[in-house]
Amino acid sequence: MRILLVNDYGTPTGVAENQILRLRALLRERGHDARLFSSWAIPVPASLEADYSCFGSTSQLRMLSQTVNPSAYFNFRKVLREFRPDVVHVRMFLWQLSPAILPLLWELPAIYQTATYKSICPLGTRILPDGTSCTKEAGKVCLSAGCLSHQAWATMMLQRKLWLRWRRAFDAIVALSKTMKDRLEENGIRPVEVIYNGVRERPLRPALEATPLIAFAGRLAPEKGIFVLLDALRELHVKGMPFRFVAAGDGPLRDRFLARVSELGLNSKQSIWGSSPRSN
Repeated sequence: MRILLVNDYGTPTGVAENQILRLRALLRERGHDARLFSSWAIPVPASLEADYSCFGSTSQLRMLSQTVNPSAYFNFRKVLREFRPDVVHVRMFLWQLSPAILPLLWELPAIYQTATYKSICPLGTRILPDGTSCTKEAGKVCLSAGCLSHQAWATMMLQRKLWLRWRRAFDAIVALSKTMKDRLEENGIRPVEVIYNGVRERPLRPALEATPLIAFAGRLAPEKGIFVLLDALRELHVKGMPFRFVAAGDGPLRDRFLARVSELGLNSKQSIWGSSPRSN
């Protein structure tokens, strides 16, 4: 079977990116001709591992290309004509490739495996600037709540309009959890099926040590739940349960993260490590 995988980025630089590259490898191991189409944007230094690519940007041009990306349309059309896939599997496309690719999928079996809330939230997080969950439908509230600037709001609303107009190009939409399925369907994206991310089979790990090590590795951003983790560690600390804690990463919440670590006393004497985040 010829399978065309589609993702905004074709670099091994994030969870979604590594998963799509792993999926390509596993499909090839099973005898399928699986190929990846992505933008040529590289968010952090890494190699581009896509089979096909188009224009992408990590600069301010991304605001335009994620709304309407002509390069994605024309290059994607060329790939479809030459490769002639039996099925198209789309993971992320609203950060670089734009809804412009969707009209090309009308005559092909296509699945959208959404890994974020980008289809119902311009930021993809459903989290307000104050850290609380957003329960409103995307629109003017994105501007009034301070999630988007006036310029960004205008382009994101155009992106949303195009996405809603062409979303039925997908024959199936898949979410990674029941909660995500519920949020999408509450906002008019339906029907949605749930297929959890697969993991490799591994032998059972040994029992935890008397003082276990708890580690966080990732971007210090609201959607990663770093403050939920710190609150949980605080509960362990209050109950007198010893542990060690180390964090590796960077992001917009770095300063708040370090302040919260100090506030919660995670640099105390109970064998607890507090580590400055660093790029990873």
